[in-house]
Amino acid sequence: MVEPALSKERIEKLIEAAGELLTGDWVLVGGALAALWFSPARVTVDVDLVALTDHPDRRYELMDFALAQGLPLETVNSAADFFLRRVPGWADHLELLHAGTRARVFRPTPTLFLILKCG
Repeated sequence: MVEPALSKERIEKLIEAAGELLTGDWVLVGGALAALWFSPARVTVDVDLVALTDHPDRRYELMDFALAQGLPLETVNSAADFFLRRVPGWADHLELLHAGTRARVFRPTPTLFLILKCG
């Protein structure tokens, strides 16, 4: 299966759809965030979207969301939660990116983003 290249415009539409179709609070990190935030020419093959609550149902909800958007499951990546949750106080360093009717999507502050990228 060929993975789709996701442009800034496609990522914006996905985040808007996430606000309407997902539930609860989520965090966008990684290359998809970079495309939205400071590198609009960037394309990526996945969207690192992490639920704020650590519950298995959120991961399944994300997979259902990907399929509903016509994307392969591999397009949504919730494995970034491993790295996010290793940073002490990470939840205190989030800024609202998009609020929909059912869900909100946050992004890390610049400091948290750099910590995540530095590993």
